[in-house]
Amino acid sequence: MIAATLDFASDFADHLAAVLIEGKWGYIDTTGCLTIAAQADYAADFSEGLAAVQVEGCYGYINSQGDWLLKPTYSNAGKFSEGFARVQGNNRWGFIDRSGAPLIPNLPQDWL
Repeated sequence: MIAATLDFASDFADHLAAVLIEGKWGYIDTTGCLTIAAQADYAADFSEGLAAVQVEGCYGYINSQGDWLLKPTYSNAGKFSEGFARVQGNNRWGFIDRSGAPLIPNLPQDWL
Protein backbone atom coordinates (compact mmCIF):
# COMPACT_ATOMS: atom_id res chain seq x y z
CA MET A 1 0.00 0.00 0.00
CA ILE A 2 1.28 3.48 -0.88
CA ALA A 3 0.98 6.01 1.94
CA ALA A 4 -0.98 9.15 1.09
CA THR A 5 1.86 11.59 1.81
CA LEU A 6 2.21 12.92 -1.72
CA ASP A 7 1.04 16.28 -3.04
CA PHE A 8 0.33 14.67 -6.44
CA ALA A 9 1.01 11.37 -8.18
CA SER A 10 0.74 10.45 -11.85
CA ASP A 11 -0.25 7.06 -13.20
CA PHE A 12 2.43 4.38 -13.31
CA ALA A 13 4.30 4.11 -16.59
CA ASP A 14 7.25 1.75 -17.07
CA HIS A 15 6.73 0.72 -13.39
CA LEU A 16 7.37 4.25 -12.07
CA ALA A 17 5.05 7.14 -11.19
CA ALA A 18 6.00 10.81 -11.09
CA VAL A 19 5.21 12.31 -7.68
CA LEU A 20 5.15 15.82 -6.27
CA ILE A 21 6.54 16.14 -2.74
CA GLU A 22 6.80 19.56 -1.11
CA GLY A 23 7.03 21.33 -4.47
CA LYS A 24 9.59 19.05 -6.13
CA TRP A 25 9.10 16.09 -8.46
CA GLY A 26 10.57 12.61 -8.21
CA TYR A 27 9.48 9.02 -8.89
CA ILE A 28 8.17 6.10 -6.86
CA ASP A 29 8.07 2.43 -7.77
CA THR A 30 5.04 0.16 -7.43
CA THR A 31 5.91 -0.61 -3.79
CA GLY A 32 5.71 3.10 -2.93
CA CYS A 33 9.45 3.56 -2.46
CA LEU A 34 10.95 6.82 -3.69
CA THR A 35 13.44 5.54 -6.27
CA ILE A 36 14.38 8.86 -7.90
CA ALA A 37 14.73 11.75 -5.45
CA ALA A 38 12.23 14.61 -5.60
CA GLN A 39 14.54 17.32 -6.95
CA ALA A 40 13.00 18.34 -10.29
CA ASP A 41 10.81 21.34 -11.10
CA TYR A 42 8.64 19.02 -13.23
CA ALA A 43 8.73 15.32 -14.13
CA ALA A 44 6.78 13.68 -16.96
CA ASP A 45 5.74 10.04 -17.18
CA PHE A 46 8.27 7.49 -18.40
CA SER A 47 7.95 6.24 -21.95
CA GLU A 48 10.32 3.80 -23.64
CA GLY A 49 12.49 3.86 -20.52
CA LEU A 50 13.00 7.65 -20.48
CA ALA A 51 11.24 10.61 -18.89
CA ALA A 52 11.41 14.32 -19.65
CA VAL A 53 12.41 16.24 -16.51
CA GLN A 54 12.66 19.99 -16.01
CA VAL A 55 15.31 21.62 -13.84
CA GLU A 56 16.11 25.33 -13.76
CA GLY A 57 13.73 26.01 -16.66
CA CYS A 58 15.18 23.45 -19.11
CA TYR A 59 14.14 19.92 -20.00
CA GLY A 60 16.29 16.86 -20.44
CA TYR A 61 15.74 13.10 -20.24
CA ILE A 62 16.55 10.66 -17.45
CA ASN A 63 16.54 6.87 -17.38
CA SER A 64 14.75 4.76 -14.77
CA GLN A 65 17.76 4.98 -12.42
CA GLY A 66 17.57 8.79 -12.46
CA ASP A 67 20.71 9.25 -14.57
CA TRP A 68 20.68 11.96 -17.24
CA LEU A 69 20.65 10.45 -20.72
CA LEU A 70 20.20 13.88 -22.34
CA LYS A 71 21.17 16.90 -20.24
CA PRO A 72 18.53 19.62 -19.74
CA THR A 73 18.91 21.91 -22.75
CA TYR A 74 15.39 22.04 -24.24
CA SER A 75 12.70 24.62 -23.51
CA ASN A 76 10.01 21.93 -23.93
CA ALA A 77 10.11 18.15 -24.32
CA GLY A 78 7.62 15.39 -25.09
CA LYS A 79 7.47 11.65 -24.52
CA PHE A 80 9.47 9.18 -26.58
CA SER A 81 7.43 7.18 -29.06
CA GLU A 82 8.84 4.75 -31.61
CA GLY A 83 12.33 5.90 -30.62
CA PHE A 84 11.79 9.65 -31.07
CA ALA A 85 10.66 12.59 -28.93
CA ARG A 86 9.40 16.05 -29.84
CA VAL A 87 11.53 18.84 -28.35
CA GLN A 88 11.68 22.62 -28.54
CA GLY A 89 14.62 24.97 -28.40
CA ASN A 90 15.41 28.39 -29.91
CA ASN A 91 11.66 28.75 -30.63
CA ARG A 92 11.79 25.76 -32.99
CA TRP A 93 10.33 22.29 -32.70
CA GLY A 94 11.94 19.09 -33.91
CA PHE A 95 12.30 15.39 -33.19
CA ILE A 96 15.33 13.73 -31.63
CA ASP A 97 16.35 10.12 -31.12
CA ARG A 98 17.56 8.66 -27.81
CA SER A 99 21.07 10.02 -28.41
CA GLY A 100 19.77 13.56 -28.98
CA ALA A 101 20.43 13.44 -32.72
CA PRO A 102 17.78 15.10 -34.92
CA LEU A 103 15.33 12.97 -36.89
CA ILE A 104 16.28 14.86 -40.06
CA PRO A 105 20.05 14.44 -40.59
CA ASN A 106 22.44 17.26 -41.53
CA LEU A 107 20.52 20.03 -39.76
CA PRO A 108 22.62 23.00 -38.65
CA GLN A 109 24.11 22.65 -35.16
CA ASP A 110 21.84 25.43 -33.86
CA TRP A 111 18.64 23.92 -35.24
CA LEU A 112 17.21 23.88 -31.73
